[in-house]
Amino acid sequence: MDKQDYDKLTKNIPTEKWCPAPFVHGYINANNRANKLCCMSKIIDRFDGLSDLGKQFDDFWRGDKMVEIRDSFMKNKMPEPCEWYCGKYEDEGVYEESMRLQMLGKYEGHFDWEELEINIEAGNKYERPLDIDLRPGKLCNFKCRSCCTVWSSEIEKEILNNPEIQGEEWYWDTITTSPTHMKLVRSIDWNNPQMDLLKSVNLDRVKWLKMSGGETLIDPSVFNMWERVVESGHAKHIILHVLTNVSVFPKRARDLLKEFKSVSFNLSIDAIGPLEEYLRTGAKWEKQKKVWHQIFTELDNVKFIGTNTVCQVPSIFSIIEWTDWIMENGTMYDTFSQLNYLPIVEPHYLCIGWLDEDHREMIRKDLDYLGNKYKDYPRYVSNLRKCYSELDRWKDQPEKREKEGKDFVKHTRALDKIRNQNILDHVPQLERYMNRW
Repeated sequence: MDKQDYDKLTKNIPTEKWCPAPFVHGYINANNRANKLCCMSKIIDRFDGLSDLGKQFDDFWRGDKMVEIRDSFMKNKMPEPCEWYCGKYEDEGVYEESMRLQMLGKYEGHFDWEELEINIEAGNKYERPLDIDLRPGKLCNFKCRSCCTVWSSEIEKEILNNPEIQGEEWYWDTITTSPTHMKLVRSIDWNNPQMDLLKSVNLDRVKWLKMSGGETLIDPSVFNMWERVVESGHAKHIILHVLTNVSVFPKRARDLLKEFKSVSFNLSIDAIGPLEEYLRTGAKWEKQKKVWHQIFTELDNVKFIGTNTVCQVPSIFSIIEWTDWIMENGTMYDTFSQLNYLPIVEPHYLCIGWLDEDHREMIRKDLDYLGNKYKDYPRYVSNLRKCYSELDRWKDQPEKREKEGKDFVKHTRALDKIRNQNILDHVPQLERYMNRW
């Protein structure tokens, strides 16, 4: 996305900084009881896992915090919960990573903001979200190096079973060390009528529903929820978006997904072969390859399929190899939309910005090579800018780079010991850092 695309997206909105999220988008995360504007905003509020979700969400949707945020956008000011992410990337000109701009692109042609009568009190004339992002749980079959206990039950088990990696100095979240929090999270029962999606949020006018975990396609609560949406008849007017780690594609999922108006996917792959299995303990690469092609070929109502891959230290040295595989095995299908590089939010020590200057320069040349090789895919080339941005994150902060490098070595050694792995078997380029610290 260039400045011309930015200008086009922001042309017919109330103010240049305006974001549609607090006016039409609802986000509910059972993993940490979070209410947010979107998946990348800071947490605005939390709901109580033991009380009626519908009433709580309605109170949040109409509450003072949301009114204040909507008012900020209407006054052409990006509120504080959004500055750290969308504000940062828009200031850098890395527009494709801004969730605000992604939403404007998603809704283009679907909504007329004047006709929708957007307002600060209830968002829009229907007084409810028309796009829902629901995270019903953390059940997962992987332990990804770039993940944490908020999103993976396997990582939660690992930390609880290994006191030596508990605490803030070891993991950037300390969710598993809070008994009160764990009790609340485990108390949420999405099959309870008070937590029923159909009762909690009116789906009559909902156009989009996004589901992720954990691993979406192994979670029984996800399937149960889809069944209720299908039985209600709402699936016929809903575009369902699914995030998956490409480990399974069960028949039950395929049968339910066929009932929705259309389905889109983001397939999450961090590398290929043994490195993928190292980065995502639990992954079986040969199985993932099979599931990849299943998802592309076994549904007739697929709108698009993208691929998310985390731009991180262990995989960056082989970026050409795994990018080539994704592009070659994606572009053979008409529904393939893009390869999306995800910048590191947490943990910071996985950000490629702390690497030595010669390594960063070598990686920069790899990115240049990929940009030239796939120059006929402008959306891919645009997404490469996220990796360049990551390379420069701490370019003028040598002390910060050293701190994150030391943290990387510390965390890698600890997890390698617990998982009986050795990063140098997969990424020998990191030997200098493992010996340095």
